[in-house]
Amino acid sequence: MNSKQLQVKQVKPLNECYFIVDRKTYQIIEFNTTANSKLHETLYLSNDELHPPEIFYQIIEKILKEQPININISSTVEIEFNNDTTIEVRIYPTTKTFIVFLKEVVNIEELNKALMASNLQLMSEKERADEAKNAKIKFLLQMSHELRTPLNCIMGYNQLLLTEPDSYLSKEKYYQLEKILKASKQLKKMINDMLNFARYDNVNLPLYVKKIEINKLIEDCIVEATYYTNNNNVSIEFADLTKHFGLEIYSDPERLKQVVINLLINAIKYNKNNGNVRIETKVINDLLNIEFHDTGRGIAEKELEDIFNLFYRSPSNDPTIEGSGIGLSLSNQIIHDLGGTITVNSVIDVGSTFKITLPLSLN
Repeated sequence: MNSKQLQVKQVKPLNECYFIVDRKTYQIIEFNTTANSKLHETLYLSNDELHPPEIFYQIIEKILKEQPININISSTVEIEFNNDTTIEVRIYPTTKTFIVFLKEVVNIEELNKALMASNLQLMSEKERADEAKNAKIKFLLQMSHELRTPLNCIMGYNQLLLTEPDSYLSKEKYYQLEKILKASKQLKKMINDMLNFARYDNVNLPLYVKKIEINKLIEDCIVEATYYTNNNNVSIEFADLTKHFGLEIYSDPERLKQVVINLLINAIKYNKNNGNVRIETKVINDLLNIEFHDTGRGIAEKELEDIFNLFYRSPSNDPTIEGSGIGLSLSNQIIHDLGGTITVNSVIDVGSTFKITLPLSLN
């Protein structure tokens, strides 16, 4: 059949590949090849066709041979092509034309084979990703261990010099040693964060739940964090608003202590000079709230959803302040494991409030 006898209209874009055939001449008077990229590949169609593709006329011949057109009946036939592809052809007759819609028939067996091949590829990629992850964990564990040994040695000799009773150190030298010790402690905390992250990321560590006097735990954390307050002149207040003297909860003390210290140190580090940190404990509906209020520069609202992401460090923070971007992510994971949540509210130039919410009894 000659495909150029009539003026042809190409329609685009529509959702289906179709063509309209003049019933008297069997010429295509309108067509659309812009939809269904899979069908494009099957029938070698182009979106820039100026004339009806020859494959459409082959379909017409197959229709006339296999399915006589009935003006009153819509019908559907399947046509096979040499490339082992089956096309579903839906025919809608009208008085002067008939419309043909095309759709590829999915071969379930071939589809299953393709899905199996895809799954095998995904499994292979997952195995490679797991191998890379295990190599990373092994490296972090080994590096953390190797760094801690000489660092503990540096800190030990430093503390000996600072506590020497008959020291001939000048005030300037003493101050320099204090700076070295503080930097060493900060570095040790970063190494511990990496070590804990590697452990958490690698295995599900068991919880060691016991009864904890929560206010005593917080007071111990304040003592451990006080060495960060020396240069910033940051004061720390602790207010027990629970109205429960000696309140006890069931949780993992070591993990909870790790989180409290991390939030407390952050509140001190990112505070302003002569700032204040206030810790409050409250009990609301059988839930313990531990709130950390600081008077720092605050966190932009657009950053609040990112601060618990691993290795995230706010671009608005002072870049000279040490940090690994691990602490908050790890704290969030620990509190989640303990059945609680960490939330944050912040106002620029006013300060931030981090809140831990925990059940009083951990099942």
